[in-house]
Amino acid sequence: MKNLIPIALTLVILLFSSCSETQTNNYATFDKYANSKNFEKGWIPSFVPKDAHNISETHNIDNNIIFGKFSFTNRTLINGFVLNSDKISNDSLQSIISSITTPSKPTWFKTDAKRPLIGKANNFIIICDTTNLKLLFLHQ
Repeated sequence: MKNLIPIALTLVILLFSSCSETQTNNYATFDKYANSKNFEKGWIPSFVPKDAHNISETHNIDNNIIFGKFSFTNRTLINGFVLNSDKISNDSLQSIISSITTPSKPTWFKTDAKRPLIGKANNFIIICDTTNLKLLFLHQ
């Protein structure tokens, strides 16, 4: 009987540690994302263009924090971003990011683009790297 207690405790600890509320999803193309079960859940902004590729998102179900990114080819996304988003400063962005504890900021969420466009649209903070045609997004 004494041998069963450590085994039972180990199983309980393993069970609770495997119940993470943080999930990560990756999609090679917009079509793969659009055909996934996650399309309607709102973890990726509705303005993601159909030419988006290398789409990744990490979200926490408990606090609704989302980190995401995608690459794109059509530069008209940049023009729409410039016209339709409320600009925020890089200092404000860094302050917001540093205040988030869960989920942890993914290693691919790099905000070091040269002269990024930073704004807010549809409840997402957007960091647009106009040189490399990549867009990062954060929902808080």
